[in-house]
Amino acid sequence: MKIAFITFGGRIIGTGHLFRCLAIADWIKLFKIDTEISFYLYDSGLENQSKALEILQSRSVYPCKIHNINSIRKLNFDKVILDLLDVPIDLMQLVKKNSNFLVTIDNLSESRELSNVAINPLYFGINKSKVIHNYVGPKFHIISNTFENIKSNWKSKVEKVLIIQGGSDPFGIAPKIVKDLEFILQRKSIVLHVVIGPASNHSIHLSSLINKYPDQIEIHENIIDMSYFLEDIDIAISSIGVVAFEIASMGIPAIHVTGIEKELETAEAMSALGVSINIGLYHSLSNEFNDTLVKLIDNESLRKEMRDNCLKNFNVGFSRKLIEIILKGDTDEEHQIS
Repeated sequence: MKIAFITFGGRIIGTGHLFRCLAIADWIKLFKIDTEISFYLYDSGLENQSKALEILQSRSVYPCKIHNINSIRKLNFDKVILDLLDVPIDLMQLVKKNSNFLVTIDNLSESRELSNVAINPLYFGINKSKVIHNYVGPKFHIISNTFENIKSNWKSKVEKVLIIQGGSDPFGIAPKIVKDLEFILQRKSIVLHVVIGPASNHSIHLSSLINKYPDQIEIHENIIDMSYFLEDIDIAISSIGVVAFEIASMGIPAIHVTGIEKELETAEAMSALGVSINIGLYHSLSNEFNDTLVKLIDNESLRKEMRDNCLKNFNVGFSRKLIEIILKGDTDEEHQIS
């Protein structure tokens, strides 16, 4: 079986699509099926794919090339996993015609109706009635198998707070959050662990605060095993992308904030599940960060309740089930949403 991933990424687009496709590829290898996996980075004109190519080549050995619609027109596929936002109808029709089975992930366009299987865990402001095999909502996240059967270490006292805004943080929100929390650093014995993603360059904006609080701010770059890294995190302040699902699957209470309006629907859905507190769109120097973080630090029972909700609602077993569906070219009537 030949499986092709058509995806994209970068400083503007972000890296969630890339890492999700790598996670799917790693899942596929676990099933020990004779497969050939290849990556096609789609240059839509929005952003050059050289950074995406660099990230993929640094983290895998899969064949990977940059393509546009003209070069893709000449290719034939067996099974395609198309992880792109707003897939243009001409690209979708082309891939559909030249492949045997088509899976789309987080495609908001009407072109998703051409999918054999459509999965929308993040962005689901869509017409849900026109795709027969439709998996919609945060429950249908796909994250790495390294998160299976692992969870964070519970501590009654908060020591480590994670700040992460995905792999690119295009609005530079992570450094701004650190600055907003200076009040707490002066009053609480916590350490802020700030993750700078592979497509971000915002660590330089933290140099003055790091010098001021050298024992309370740690910068992390190029994290390879995120599940291992998250084991000792007590609270996370994160964006609402793939990383939000990874955090929830580990049982870590979260505060969600974003610079992207389309992520708000997922933030509200996860907050309704009791796994996070939704701040919404980032506003500089908001007291809400301080108040919300202090509330979580001081309220052990609330953190425990949120942890239980995380482990109940974000079981990595759903990822395994979706991979089985993709590999079989079949559908799951019990769990599909239509």
